[in-house]
Amino acid sequence: MGAPNIVRGGSHSGNVAAASLARHGLLDILSSDYYPASLLQAAFMLAEQDNDCEL
Repeated sequence: MGAPNIVRGGSHSGNVAAASLARHGLLDILSSDYYPASLLQAAFMLAEQDNDCEL
């Protein structure tokens, strides 16, 4: 899933929110093609949330 989706709090095009998938244990990898800085920010955001994601 796109890391900007995590940082923004959802998809800019109305698709599923990556954070929602993470809460259900369905997120395996983060990627970013247009905002690379979001990769680090999204990883820390996911680690702070109540889900099964670890750094």
